[in-house]
Amino acid sequence: PTFVVAGHTHRQMLRRLGPTVFINAGCLVPRAQGDPRFGQDDGFALLDIASSAVTFYRFDGDTPRPQGPPCPLPSSGGL
Repeated sequence: PTFVVAGHTHRQMLRRLGPTVFINAGCLVPRAQGDPRFGQDDGFALLDIASSAVTFYRFDGDTPRPQGPPCPLPSSGGL
């Protein structure tokens, strides 16, 4: 597949449309700054090509913590 990795919406997302997998990593601006546009998903994502999975992380203070188990890359359709 082709990958598009972005952060424009500030919300973590993993979705496939045709041969393209879209990954939105979230937002690195912490919620504590008070701007309602940012910090909804303050964290980042790691794409592991070898295991075909994405792991989303959120910050607990200054410490990144996995949001859950790795998400397998969608094979077809959306997620």
